[in-house]
Amino acid sequence: MDAQPPPGPSPPPPQRSLAIASSVDATRWLIMIIVGVLDSLLSEGLHRARRSAEASRQLYAVTLASIGDAVIATDAQGSVTFINAEAALRRSERTLKLFVEMAPAAIAMFDREMRYLVVSRRFISDYRIGDQDLIGRSHDEIFPEIPDRWREIQRRCMAGSIETCAVSALCADRPWPEPPI
Repeated sequence: MDAQPPPGPSPPPPQRSLAIASSVDATRWLIMIIVGVLDSLLSEGLHRARRSAEASRQLYAVTLASIGDAVIATDAQGSVTFINAEAALRRSERTLKLFVEMAPAAIAMFDREMRYLVVSRRFISDYRIGDQDLIGRSHDEIFPEIPDRWREIQRRCMAGSIETCAVSALCADRPWPEPPI
């Protein structure tokens, strides 16, 4: 069986018109267009600002993670434009440590309790330290055989005294390594 439309007049086709019937309709259309344009512009600006903020956040996160509390700012070419006191101190400490470690002489730097702060590779080699980590350890712990008179000299030097002696006096207590040729 075929379905037949019900008898009677058919409804009029829908009217599709963009015609503006009144000034109120014109105002509404104008407001809708302005709101749409503003929404589009603000959304694009917000997306752009979010992308820029995320890029900056990532840059700062990497920079701060690599230097801890110290802050170093650079321009686009990599030139330092700002360095705070913490960063300057860390940079200076790294420079001093590298200088001592690489020095061609046997050098050891101590704190006030005669604990090692930094030593040169030559010091480790000349005194046959091996692979021991000296940093933070006491000089007396590393060299327990040092005579008491040398410990007294060390104590006076740590108090600010300047002591001198002939090289032969040093060699009498400990066989010092021969300097390389």
